[in-house]
Amino acid sequence: MATTTEFKEFERNLEFARRLVSSGRQLEQLEVGSFDVADLYRAAWVQAVAALDHWIHREIYARGARLIGQPVETQPRKLREFKIAIERVHAVRRGETRLEDELEAAMRERLGWVSYQNTDKIKEGLAHVTDARLWPEVAARMGSTTAPGSITERIVRESLAQIAERRNKIVHEADLTEQGRRPVTADEANDVILRVHQTAVAILETLAHDGTPVTGTAYLFTLGHGQGVAWILQNSRAAFPDNERARVDRLVVGDELYLVTTQKCWGDGPDRKPTLVIGSAMITSPTESMNKAPVLSGKRYPRGCALRIQRLARFGEGVDLRSQVPRLDALPNGSEWGRPLRDTLTELSDRDAEVLRAELQGCAEDPADNLRSYPVWMPAQRADEQGRTRRTV
Repeated sequence: MATTTEFKEFERNLEFARRLVSSGRQLEQLEVGSFDVADLYRAAWVQAVAALDHWIHREIYARGARLIGQPVETQPRKLREFKIAIERVHAVRRGETRLEDELEAAMRERLGWVSYQNTDKIKEGLAHVTDARLWPEVAARMGSTTAPGSITERIVRESLAQIAERRNKIVHEADLTEQGRRPVTADEANDVILRVHQTAVAILETLAHDGTPVTGTAYLFTLGHGQGVAWILQNSRAAFPDNERARVDRLVVGDELYLVTTQKCWGDGPDRKPTLVIGSAMITSPTESMNKAPVLSGKRYPRGCALRIQRLARFGEGVDLRSQVPRLDALPNGSEWGRPLRDTLTELSDRDAEVLRAELQGCAEDPADNLRSYPVWMPAQRADEQGRTRRTV
């Protein structure tokens, strides 16, 4: 199943809830009597619901920012109708910020107060990023893992409603009745965590089926020759050699590529640059064999996918990758820091992606502003073109 950065965070939050339950079990075995061990199960219950609420928020903001760059006709109706303050529009037009960033900020401002625990609220929130019939689709996907039709929309809704209702009693009423606190067991808490996770997985699969970008996995995309950089920027496509097919075929729509130009790209002259991150791009089509595979710097690249260039630095500029090595999980410190770049793709952690995203904001802008500076870069390409011209003449 394709995942997202936001969903990975959700699963980490659920794991925290599971550890609370596990700790409670251990304390029960030790017959601890100084406090009510069931409070750990109540905390796990609350944590599971909070994880779902937080994930829905994050998924809406991230998907909205990605979808706003796609053709209007492909965007969900509610996103097309989303209103943004005119001052934000002017900031985008002046080049002070990106539309994606302003939309995300506006969504956080408008939706940040909403609690996504109620099924109607969840449906309303996700309608900003999908036109899918949410709960019928979710029920069908959850039922497909057991017996088709065994789980209905009503069952899914009632299950989440019961979980949220008990959560509210724990948070707002201290889980008290006239007879004392309501009992809760480790098995009950684990069952809640399981149901919340299964529901979220089905939601994610529904979003994926709807065709919206569903992953936030980020990679360093190493470009060893200037001719390859020019081809990618001119065609808005990525091209890959066949010897890395297993790694390349893991790429999915919505993955993010950070474009890395090695020193070899810049030649051996006095203007030679360090290894730079010159921009970022999002994958917008599945990776597949290309009918007309490009031959770049003498090497054939038979597989490829479409890209949407998100940010691009001016020619000769970018983020000095070596200077960021101490902050990146993907690259080892020391003299061997560049070894992973021998592969075309190097997967980044969520933290790595955040570091590079922030650094690029300082030097990379809308690609339309800087793309024109790149065609003059490629002497080998110009020579090839000149040769073809002479042969034609």
